[in-house]
Amino acid sequence: MKKTKTKNIFAMMITMFMMLVCSVLFTACGVDNSKQPTTTEVSSYTELKAALDSECDIIKLTQDIDIKTAGMEKTDRLNCKRKVTLDLNGKTITNSTDIWSTEDEIYCMFDVTGDGDLTITGNGKIIAKENDAWVFRVHQGAKVTIENGEFAGNKTIAYINTGKATINGGTFYLQQAAYEDVDPASGMPGYGFMLNCEDTNYNDGTGKFVIKFGQFI
Repeated sequence: MKKTKTKNIFAMMITMFMMLVCSVLFTACGVDNSKQPTTTEVSSYTELKAALDSECDIIKLTQDIDIKTAGMEKTDRLNCKRKVTLDLNGKTITNSTDIWSTEDEIYCMFDVTGDGDLTITGNGKIIAKENDAWVFRVHQGAKVTIENGEFAGNKTIAYINTGKATINGGTFYLQQAAYEDVDPASGMPGYGFMLNCEDTNYNDGTGKFVIKFGQFI
């Protein structure tokens, strides 16, 4: 019996030692399960842009936000280059001035690029000014996930070059469906795509939509 007890105690000591080693290794590797998500509340375009450039985990709207960006430059646009959740909190993001600029390559309200991984939740709205911009552009392998809300764009709501957009819910519609230019082959105005993916990248899998649920008008 003594021998058995000694073995049991020795086994327990080995187990505790291994747990301690694993704990130290996880901490050394930066794994901290006790870390709580950080939230930044925003009430203006300036605060929203600063929050996107910060390191918070969640950006929460406390008021409707108007992107008043007449004469804006590339550096002024909303560009998401990291993993973050945007909680619309029932609020609305709009732009009362045109932001579309072919010359400055500004086509949308939110550019999601590179390491960008933007999740939209909170049952709010992102409504582009009529006859102006798209809502999202996803490129350089970035990601957008839409959980819920209402989204309105012009000719396109979300355009993907390379990257992925996942739609788990929400309502989507176009305010401006047709291009002004007439297709010479058909004599009809060319129509945009509510969800648009660059053909070549769609075909080789570097750009794609994953649509699980939603209302598309």
